[in-house]
Amino acid sequence: MGLALIAAAMILAASVPVNAQQRPSHKPTPPAAVPLQPPTPSAGELRNHDQSPTRSNQQPTTEDKRGTDEISLSIKFLPSPDHEAQAKEEQRRAAEHGASERDLVNATWYLAWFTLALAIVGSGQIALFFVQLRYIRESLDDAKTAADAARNGAIAARDSADISKMTMISRDRAYVHHNGFRWISHPTTGTPDQIFWRIRPRWINSGNTPTRNMSVHVDYELRDTALPDDFVFSYEKSSIPAMIAPHGAIESAFRNISAEDLAMIKEGRKFFYAWGTATYRDVFPDTPDRITRFCVLAINVSGDPFKGWHEENNPLEIIFATYSRHNCADEDCDRDDAT
Repeated sequence: MGLALIAAAMILAASVPVNAQQRPSHKPTPPAAVPLQPPTPSAGELRNHDQSPTRSNQQPTTEDKRGTDEISLSIKFLPSPDHEAQAKEEQRRAAEHGASERDLVNATWYLAWFTLALAIVGSGQIALFFVQLRYIRESLDDAKTAADAARNGAIAARDSADISKMTMISRDRAYVHHNGFRWISHPTTGTPDQIFWRIRPRWINSGNTPTRNMSVHVDYELRDTALPDDFVFSYEKSSIPAMIAPHGAIESAFRNISAEDLAMIKEGRKFFYAWGTATYRDVFPDTPDRITRFCVLAINVSGDPFKGWHEENNPLEIIFATYSRHNCADEDCDRDDAT
């Protein structure tokens, strides 16, 4: 009986793991089921066995070692609660690892699909950008066409305004030009039977507006020969300020010529020249200075220069011809020619 208790204690000691002594469990450990050999017979049974030998005493049997130190024990090791918890923890970790891997795979697929969706959206945005770029280019072309049309329209409007202004100015501006001569016969002082002639150039404004700041220069020359080609048309007399009303006329500085000189001009033995310059401005702002020049030559005389002028008896007339030089108006004139 004592050996049985010792063996049971040894079995219990062997079945408790070492970690159980260091890390106590929160739950009470159930008693381990340790199967043992059949219980040792009591003293009464031993006596009965000794008194009435059975059949087994007559046959050879194996040596009964029960009650000795050589008892063979069969021990079944059951897992401890910590081992089960560790196994469950490993299963839980394996399950979590598998779930993590599944989540990672799913996340990878989600990321792949999301990347594909982003690529599709990006491609659509790029295509939309090029479409918008084309529309913008077309809009810019249309805007450029509209701007060109507007610019051309503005240029056309400006040109039209300029043409209208030029038309108005050219139609209404003052335009002064030489309008021939007027000659009058006068008796010589002290000798009434002698006649001299006074010649006056006439200036006319054929425009619809008056002149502004006008000055007139006129000069004459009676020569025995024709003017040379390099003759300089100078002015010995000072200028005369004047103003001509619209469609009006004035007479400027005169020249007296004797009947004898006029007769010689009629015969072609003398040459009589007259030239003049009129400078003025018109009434329109920002317009250039205006200028008119003339030069004429007396080429013939009709009537008797020694008699006074009479409408019926002696309608004397001096015929002038335009000279080849010093005849111009405005921008056609070379201003240096009048030095």
